[in-house]
Amino acid sequence: MKKILALTLCSALALSVFSTGFKLNDNTEREPVGDHAVIITDNDKPVDYSKDPLAAKGLDVIAKMAMLAGSTEYLEAASANEDFSAILSEIASGDYSTPTAVYKIALPEGTASEAVGVIIEDFDEEIKSLVDDRFLSAIPSQINGQEGVNTLAALTLTSVGTAAAVEGVEDNQLYLFTYDNGYSAIVIFMPQEENVVSISASFVKSDVLSNLASVDELNDLVKENFNAELDLEFELVK
Repeated sequence: MKKILALTLCSALALSVFSTGFKLNDNTEREPVGDHAVIITDNDKPVDYSKDPLAAKGLDVIAKMAMLAGSTEYLEAASANEDFSAILSEIASGDYSTPTAVYKIALPEGTASEAVGVIIEDFDEEIKSLVDDRFLSAIPSQINGQEGVNTLAALTLTSVGTAAAVEGVEDNQLYLFTYDNGYSAIVIFMPQEENVVSISASFVKSDVLSNLASVDELNDLVKENFNAELDLEFELVK
């Protein structure tokens, strides 16, 4: 099952670099919610999120996604499809303040595309970074697409796009927050100009990701199915 998921990621990214997710544009800076004071990682030791500003912001954005899933008013305005209700109710009932684990990986320009066999050096200089960012941003939608059209569409309604001022972010960063309810969250940080970082976040439905036992297991999954020469490796937030 793990290999199927990774192969799905690889092939799906190679087929499509465009994300169709709904974006909630919100550039307002807010203090993190108080309940997010601790991250519980897969070594069962409480971790102070303030040591990793991106993880802290990720938790804040995930909380907003959960609020979208639980907002009857928003969902009635966004979609009339009643089939989404069960999926979104399941999401809204979850507690996303304490992940079972948080993993992160830095992805310099060209890494996301090269991981699936696309060399952006062949592209026009003006669009290289755009193409690479599209490959990276497509990951959540491609995972959810494997669960069916309703899951993809429902989770797209809870996706969030925003921005924040964060110093020291030089490369794209992907954070994976896993939970024990069958859902995980992927938060992608892309540095822009003047310390501005764009943030895109999505819930993903995947028992494989939810059941990861360690960062080593995640890295084994990556090494088995992606370009090994890139030496892609997640690390545990701690």
